[in-house]
Amino acid sequence: MTGGAKQDAASQARQCFSDNALALAGLAGRNLGWRPDDFWQATPVELCAMLGLTPRKPDSNIAADTINSLLKEFPDG
Repeated sequence: MTGGAKQDAASQARQCFSDNALALAGLAGRNLGWRPDDFWQATPVELCAMLGLTPRKPDSNIAADTINSLLKEFPDG
């Protein structure tokens, strides 16, 4: 994968995450009365439990280098 392709994959992953996080945060706010901080402190399993949903298995199509790129760009802590 070339540098440009890696950046494109990382950009697509960020956009997908952003779109899904926005939709889920709105859902949690409307249906659960959660504030943004409540949403961001919850785990995906906790959010699914509160909404009565079954968690999906992680998407295995995400390349390890894409995940590593995102971890470098958005480190925890």
